[in-house]
Amino acid sequence: MEPIRVVIISDNIIFSDAICHSFISYGNFTLVGHHRLDEAMQQLGTHEADVIVLYIEDSCVDAPQFVREILRLRTQGRIVAIVTDSDPVSTVASVVEAGAEGCVLKMAPFTELVKTIEAVHEGKGWCSGSVANAVLARIRELSGMVPAVHPPAASLLTKREKAVLHLLTLGRVNKEIARDLSIAPSTVKNHVHNIFEKLGVKSRREATRRAHEWQVLHRSQSSSKV
Repeated sequence: MEPIRVVIISDNIIFSDAICHSFISYGNFTLVGHHRLDEAMQQLGTHEADVIVLYIEDSCVDAPQFVREILRLRTQGRIVAIVTDSDPVSTVASVVEAGAEGCVLKMAPFTELVKTIEAVHEGKGWCSGSVANAVLARIRELSGMVPAVHPPAASLLTKREKAVLHLLTLGRVNKEIARDLSIAPSTVKNHVHNIFEKLGVKSRREATRRAHEWQVLHRSQSSSKV
């Protein structure tokens, strides 16, 4: 089978480099281009791409309009959008309506991006599991079946991050968390940073409140004492 030819469009150099590096370990992909948003329209015509991976930071550009512009200029290449918006369901709806055929959350594992690209290349409309969870949770929320939650954060916190968050909600400082989990304080610091980013908070107090509001921890966890 011929490798899937992929072009990446993103202004986030670190994120894009990480994706490009990850593609090296997958033999069924060929990276044929990597462009910033401001140069993408001029450069896309120089590549024969099967799938265009579009990564757009929150509010930096009109994502649906950008998708429509790509499709207007190209007759070849299906679009997969990496969604980073704080309201992923609305963003997914708008970019799919504009013509994107696949969507992945920024926080999703790289394997989800791989599956989405492969499915879209085969002509299937595809949303990663994390996006599907977000959409289903929004439907349940709107129907009044369950309290409002934030499934992307809840489902994408690792087991270790949930353990750190649990101790954080009990008021433990980093040194205490490191001792209880038998890990280095620097590792705890990294976990706390990742937790804050996934929950969209800037302080431990906000993280504690959001963990309860979004029901990130199991009830047995949130009520237990350590």
